[in-house]
Amino acid sequence: MNIGDAIIVQGAILALRHFFPDARIDYIINRTAKELIAENPEISNLFAVYSGSTMPAEEDIRAINEILAHTKYDLVFNFCPFISRRKFAISPGTKFISYHGVAAAVIRGAKDRHAKNHMLYHTHKFIEGLFSDSRGIRESDFRGGHIYLPANAVDEAAQLMNGLDLDPRRPKIFFNPDASCRFTRMPLDIQVSLLKRLAELPLDILLGAGHSKKGIEFSIMEALPDEGRRNIKVVPAATSIDVYAAIIDHCDIFITGDTGPLHIAAARKHSRMTSHEFRNQTAVFSIFGATPPRIYGYDSCLPGFFPANQDAPSHVYVSPSSCRNMACVAKKFITCDPGCFFGSLDIGEIISDIRSYLNADGQMRQRSINATTAQAKCTVP
Repeated sequence: MNIGDAIIVQGAILALRHFFPDARIDYIINRTAKELIAENPEISNLFAVYSGSTMPAEEDIRAINEILAHTKYDLVFNFCPFISRRKFAISPGTKFISYHGVAAAVIRGAKDRHAKNHMLYHTHKFIEGLFSDSRGIRESDFRGGHIYLPANAVDEAAQLMNGLDLDPRRPKIFFNPDASCRFTRMPLDIQVSLLKRLAELPLDILLGAGHSKKGIEFSIMEALPDEGRRNIKVVPAATSIDVYAAIIDHCDIFITGDTGPLHIAAARKHSRMTSHEFRNQTAVFSIFGATPPRIYGYDSCLPGFFPANQDAPSHVYVSPSSCRNMACVAKKFITCDPGCFFGSLDIGEIISDIRSYLNADGQMRQRSINATTAQAKCTVP
């Protein structure tokens, strides 16, 4: 349905391709995510259908059924909890498997605080559980999400970075202020407080633009003192999603709430149509509000979390809240005040961890850069 899910469910495709190397595997996703996934070599046909609305539109269902009508599939997986089996025009003889198996695994995982419980992890493991045989996939072989960027995105990102007049000697932080839901978007005053503290550090800050909350970047800049704006550059709202992803790879740290760009930052970046090699060394710092952090967040230190697929640490920050529970996955049904999920956030802890990661002698940064994702070490206190 959305960008994050489009990235996450590729875990199932990777597992399917392992078990069925010669199969035709088609994938239906959100339209906006197309440029991040179109070059995935494991996908036979990519259909960018979903419009990005909160719930599937009737036109989305019609488009899916047109695809089903033109191909006799042996098996159809439905990973969207908002479309029931009866809405699919499944041909006689076609097997159909719903999202319930993944949902059950997530619910079971929530009871064990030390078990990995990320949606990406469960999506991949679900397929392995269905088809496991002598070709079974070792858990250590699955390192997380991937995105595939076209060559023009690499070039445009480099041009944009050059145009921002950044100091090449200074670390770079990309701060995403927006989220698709007000319950996962940090309140403005908290974002301003965090950026004030960040602006005191010897680094350059890239500030993303708002799309769900249009103009939020300008509201933040207006709320900052003059000295706090000096090292902040706004990434234009017109920046395409694939260029946005390539810009993230230029940065040392990406800071965000629970939203699509979190999964873009956490995914390993590839480009099949160019010789460009991505750094894949961006530390991912995510700040969680209403949604359960173990299901959608990335952390290379805490038990029960799945790390980002970067050669750098990932860390989750969660404000204590009595409201947050498994039901918060369905954000559209939340009735709490958004502030209750972020009110006790420890900004000092985030700044301290950033200082430690970007310390003057660079030792901690170098250790994380040299570490592979499979051998991730906790370099953030």
